[in-house]
Amino acid sequence: MRLLSLVLLIFCLIDPATAQVEHGSIGVVYFTQEKIAAAADSRGILAKREIDDSICKIAALGGNIIFVSTGIVRSFGLAPLVPDWDNIEAAREALAKISGQNPKMRPNIAKIANEWIGTMEANFNIMARQKPDLFSQYSPQKPESFTVGLLGGLDADGVLALFQMKIDISDSGKRAEGRFRRVEKCGPYNFCIIGAQDMATEAAQKEVAEWNPTETALVEDYDILRAIRLVELTIKQHTGDDVGGKIDAVQLVRDGSIRWYRRKENCPPK
Repeated sequence: MRLLSLVLLIFCLIDPATAQVEHGSIGVVYFTQEKIAAAADSRGILAKREIDDSICKIAALGGNIIFVSTGIVRSFGLAPLVPDWDNIEAAREALAKISGQNPKMRPNIAKIANEWIGTMEANFNIMARQKPDLFSQYSPQKPESFTVGLLGGLDADGVLALFQMKIDISDSGKRAEGRFRRVEKCGPYNFCIIGAQDMATEAAQKEVAEWNPTETALVEDYDILRAIRLVELTIKQHTGDDVGGKIDAVQLVRDGSIRWYRRKENCPPK
């Protein structure tokens, strides 16, 4: 299976012809109206199969909004007329813009998702115009996407909301098209999987859902521990090297409080 939905794309600062491709990713979000718990691996694979286990795939935006992204999540140094971008930074900028419109109100999650989609769609389409050969080279095969994100938090109406954002290839294959939707419910075990969906099988999700953490674990931590466990199981069961490294995990509960359970030192807390 072509893993372009799992790709982390880094364009070389000196010569775009030597662009590096880094892939291999899984993001897991456990979602109910009581909490949003996210876990992700740290693995990136360079074009020459060099492993990079320092990738940050989760962010706690503003301290109370969770963002998880897989796919082509970064591009820089491609050409003077092509903007550099980073998915997490674009999400931070979207939050800042929407929050600035009414700083006294809790930011609207749907508006943040829509702002992010607009920015990322524009970035990919500038690439399509300025570097059509590379755009074609890294275009995903449907139903895969250029990049996928999950954005969740306490919405303006006080309800936990989760949105899925995707940048897909158009039917013509010549441009990118962004779309987002509100996630009413994740899968049968409350897990939304992005990236290595084929690796985190329903059987694995069922096994994790029925798994009980250690006796010393707090009951309120069970769901985030199960999300971590699902990533661990995916790493263990996958025969290739596309997933791996340390696992980052963060949880947001309905009262708006957020807690990192695992976080690499190079990944900022906010």
